[in-house]
Amino acid sequence: MQRIGFMTVSKHIILTATSFAFAAPLLWVVVTSFKAPQEYYNGRIFPSGAWQFSNYLEAVVQYDLVHFYANSLLMASAAVFIGLILSLLCAYALFRLRFRFKNVMFVSLVVLMMLPPQLTLIAQFLLFQKSQILYTPFALILPYTLGVLPLGVFILRGFFNELPIDLDHAARMDGATNLQIIFLVLLPLSMPVLATACILTFIQTWNEFLLASIFVREDWATLPVAIARINTVATVEGNQPMKFAAVVLSFLPLLAVFLFMQRYFVKGLASGGVKG
Repeated sequence: MQRIGFMTVSKHIILTATSFAFAAPLLWVVVTSFKAPQEYYNGRIFPSGAWQFSNYLEAVVQYDLVHFYANSLLMASAAVFIGLILSLLCAYALFRLRFRFKNVMFVSLVVLMMLPPQLTLIAQFLLFQKSQILYTPFALILPYTLGVLPLGVFILRGFFNELPIDLDHAARMDGATNLQIIFLVLLPLSMPVLATACILTFIQTWNEFLLASIFVREDWATLPVAIARINTVATVEGNQPMKFAAVVLSFLPLLAVFLFMQRYFVKGLASGGVKG
């Protein structure tokens, strides 16, 4: 009994220390965002004076963060929604239907996940330029959607492989088409897995910086681009805490998405991301 008690206590200590190690940088960013500019270099963790909530108001008003918020929400939401719908359709075709070369197609999608965006950057730029969609929202929505597609298919793979094919056969005997099977039978069962894919892909698209800094201009710039500009200006002006306030505001939507879908997250990982 003593050994079991010791191991349990040791496990909780290790988990607590690990959690604090991951959370400490985030907590430091939050606390620093409430400091006055002159307190940034004093070496103290917490503000010595009044907490400066005005840093957040300055970041929103002076740098028009609402505009960049709206741009990021548009790009990320459109890409995740379209990408997950296409992922569901592709996963159904690859793992519920029989046809030649489907394994080759799946491997191609996995390889697409491994390709760095820098590899196709010039080709995408020239293609969007000739298509006259460069510097428009579609110049980001299209590559973001293609980035969502492989990860969504990969996560759905394990779930579809474990789901009995008899469900499809029974629905087809009742006269259901392939689209009806997807959206009326498989989609409700796939919600936990899709929620997991939604969280992961939303984080991926929300934080993307490279393409957003090249393919769009000021009118359609996203939040990561705005944060980079704020960082430069705040460093020159000596108002470091204000840029930390902008950073805190930038990850609030990610936290909201995770909290809203957290009940599906672990279940979706277990059913889709681990099996298969």
